[in-house]
Amino acid sequence: MAAWREEFDKKSIEFKREMVRKVLLKCTPEQQTLFNRMYKSIDDIEEEKMRWAYHQCKATVEKNNKH
Repeated sequence: MAAWREEFDKKSIEFKREMVRKVLLKCTPEQQTLFNRMYKSIDDIEEEKMRWAYHQCKATVEKNNKH
């Protein structure tokens, strides 16, 4: 694979991880612990699962904000 492709893919994954990190920080400590039990850590999430992890965090934050 070309070096530029590897660099592009790595940056793309890093960006997704950062999006998950930012929204996870808005969750309660207990919710963050649950997240880490489910996914181990943000750095261990497979790229294919990041969209779902992000969705779960966003939904949790929205639910928290309603209460």
